[in-house]
Amino acid sequence: MNGDLFHMHCCAHILNLIVQDGLSLIKFEIERIRESVAFWSASPKREQNFVTAAKQLGIPYSKKLILDCKTRWSFAFLMLSVAISYKEVFDRVKTREPKYTCFPIDQDWELASEICERLQLFYEVTIMFSGSKYPTTIVFFFPLICEIGYSLREWTESIEEIREMADQMVSKFNKYWSVIHGIMGMATVLDPRYKLKFVELLLPMLYGEEKAKIEFQNLGGFVKTLFQEYESSNASKKRMSEGVYGGSVPGSSSFVSSISSGHRVGFKKLLSDIASINRDDDESGGMSELDNYMKEKL
Repeated sequence: MNGDLFHMHCCAHILNLIVQDGLSLIKFEIERIRESVAFWSASPKREQNFVTAAKQLGIPYSKKLILDCKTRWSFAFLMLSVAISYKEVFDRVKTREPKYTCFPIDQDWELASEICERLQLFYEVTIMFSGSKYPTTIVFFFPLICEIGYSLREWTESIEEIREMADQMVSKFNKYWSVIHGIMGMATVLDPRYKLKFVELLLPMLYGEEKAKIEFQNLGGFVKTLFQEYESSNASKKRMSEGVYGGSVPGSSSFVSSISSGHRVGFKKLLSDIASINRDDDESGGMSELDNYMKEKL
């Protein structure tokens, strides 16, 4: 489509940008948990004391404490989710180590739980999009993107911190979705489980009822335009490879070369014109292959 589809963002990278924007608003609210994790994982001796306290409380130390990484939001999610499982251990060790002064308060743990519950979806989707042994676009993309859009709008009705975080993420989500929704929508339409029917039902989750109607019409036009371009290109290549008569005649090269090229140009043009008229008038061709596909059951 004249190069319109050459610019394509990495979906996993987009999710990273979206979540990073959201987490940037609550970095101070989770700072005590981050500092606590950094304190108890700073040396083998401290970590061993932490493990000992966990065993005394009957809590299995099945996952090591993880410190987050500024460039990868998933580490922040993992840091919080692991730390939450050891909340009682952090409460125990604060009475045993005088140097440990950054222990989280109840509000910190409550917010961390809210964040992890919501970011679980983003974490799972990122893992799916990062796979290399299956077709991520067809298998996962559209339903998961719709679920993310739906969830973000639900978050705007939550507590203040989550609401501010969601507003920031929705803004980034809309910015990047507008760039990639055409070609990714096309991939969804070509999946016989979804087609346009499925897309039509899910688009309101992304745009709301009114805008969804406009976007659905745009996607339908996009699919037809891309199909026509493919069909036209495919037909041209086929005619070039087969020749006007459907292939070369064995042993005819010397005969053809003896005939003036001017004697054959007119007839070739006539055949080409007739073929073109037939293609335009033939109701079984053109868009019917695509139309038939759309009418079939999911």
